[in-house]
Amino acid sequence: MRKYLAGIDLGGTKFATILADLDGNIIAKTKNETRAAEGSDRVIGRMIQSIRDILAENGARVDELAALGLGIPGQQDSEKGICISAHNLGWVNLQVLEPFKEALGIPVVMDNDVRVATLGELKYGAGRGIRNFICITIGTGIGSGLVLNGQLFKGPAGLAGELGHINVVPDGDPCLCGSRGCLEAYASSYGMVRIAKESISRGEKSLMEEMTQGDLEKITPKVIEEASDRGDKLATRIMEDMYKYISIAICDLINLLNLERVIIGGGISNMGDKLLDRIREYVVYPRIPRPSQEILSIVRAELGEEAGMYGALALARKCLEGKGAN
Repeated sequence: MRKYLAGIDLGGTKFATILADLDGNIIAKTKNETRAAEGSDRVIGRMIQSIRDILAENGARVDELAALGLGIPGQQDSEKGICISAHNLGWVNLQVLEPFKEALGIPVVMDNDVRVATLGELKYGAGRGIRNFICITIGTGIGSGLVLNGQLFKGPAGLAGELGHINVVPDGDPCLCGSRGCLEAYASSYGMVRIAKESISRGEKSLMEEMTQGDLEKITPKVIEEASDRGDKLATRIMEDMYKYISIAICDLINLLNLERVIIGGGISNMGDKLLDRIREYVVYPRIPRPSQEILSIVRAELGEEAGMYGALALARKCLEGKGAN
């Protein structure tokens, strides 16, 4: 008899596995190293083994598992089970689902990790009861998932939610995607650190040199934030640009889709109220009409790093119910 559901949230350095019963009660959670440099076969093999291990450690068998959901970084063709591109893993046009199906003999479904995290917030976190919202993750890159009319919106090609590649500075700085002026080039961890290092290398003075003892490779968003708090002009400019450009992108989406809630997660969200308050200042008052202001809330993600694993679990349940990943 099938008794369990499982989910895996795959990241560049670690992956998290979760096991629950069919009533949604969480039984166990584990974390393992991804070790992407060893290649996709080894990574997928470790993920499959994590399912076997978490079941065995809790007195369950593989044939008692009903379905498995996967959150995979990058661009996905979730219907065909192919990871089109995941730069942090080095995966290109990789068939992901078949090895899991062959090894476990169960239904397996996958989707982009940010959309899966959005599903986690919809079912278990800050999106519960909200029918129209965006969940934004701001970390090394910037991604987002959209929920419209209570359903995760993927778009016809399955690529909806590329918020990081909204253009905020025409002909601006180059982005890793190959375009220029993208939000990600200015407001992601990577973008903020890049601007700090390039500015200092050009001769701009900053406390960040002293804070890192001249080793610019040690600059992080936390270093930039602390330098800004101490009055550093360069760091303050980087922080203010981050607030401003994120807010511009959010305002465009609110004005286009009349969203009720903006949920912000990822490493940058650890700034907490400082980040949310500045975004609220930029968004709520000067840039959107009053009727939108009256229904809008801007909040921090509730599930933190666990949003992806909970979303993968929700994806498995949808698969079991015959709804796929939509």
